[in-house]
Amino acid sequence: MKTRFYYGSGAEYAYTLRVDEITDVYSLGEIILELMTGRLLVGEYGEGVDLVQWTRITTDGLQENIGCMLDLRLMHVAKDDAMHQYFVATMCVQDNSIERPSVKDVVQMLSGQNRRSPQSHTSSLTTFR
Repeated sequence: MKTRFYYGSGAEYAYTLRVDEITDVYSLGEIILELMTGRLLVGEYGEGVDLVQWTRITTDGLQENIGCMLDLRLMHVAKDDAMHQYFVATMCVQDNSIERPSVKDVVQMLSGQNRRSPQSHTSSLTTFR
């Protein structure tokens, strides 16, 4: 019997009440955002706003603005790396489930095997300090 860890919910979960790879990918994106921000998924953003929505609002949807949402304990991380991780997380939490990568693609992107992030990065030695 296969046991699944259910964390958050992709938008389609509310309609289908089904957990599958697509909702797993959404949950993975939520976990990446939690790790990057040091914040909880729900509870501190106001009525009807969760971490995913908060990061979209805070960054204005731009990777370059992640410094304002990044956990202070991660300010030593290379800006390129943080921007790439944010890029992967935002791909995972796309509202349209068809636009989300597979779990295999996420693992490859996070391990550096498949960097699909836009080329607008600064030097990899640049940090947020």
